[in-house]
Amino acid sequence: PGLCARPFLGVVVDPRAAGPHTLVALRSLHRMLERGSLATAAGGSAGGGYGSDAGNGNGVGSSNGNGGVPTTAVARSPFGVSLEPLARGVLSCRFEQTDAGADEAVEMAIADLLGLLVDLDAAA
Repeated sequence: PGLCARPFLGVVVDPRAAGPHTLVALRSLHRMLERGSLATAAGGSAGGGYGSDAGNGNGVGSSNGNGGVPTTAVARSPFGVSLEPLARGVLSCRFEQTDAGADEAVEMAIADLLGLLVDLDAAA
């Protein structure tokens, strides 16, 4: 995932994070993607394969020790993010359950974000 998305994904996958914190992280990722603050690139190999920076010289999409997950460079923005690792992070969401209402809101935010990722992938 892009540099800007990593801190939010860190909260999303942290099992020690409380539901309200996870909710804020999920909503933030949704807003950034929806408003175009994070340039997206669907698929894992459009930028030339694993760890490729597609020759843009700024290191976006370069190898980042993410376990061999393909990253795709997005030349138009320094805040590029590949959809695949973002979706994997959201699907691995873990949070400390606190209150049924708040936990339900987190689950809805997960569904909303995954829906947006599907829409962005279909549009690419």
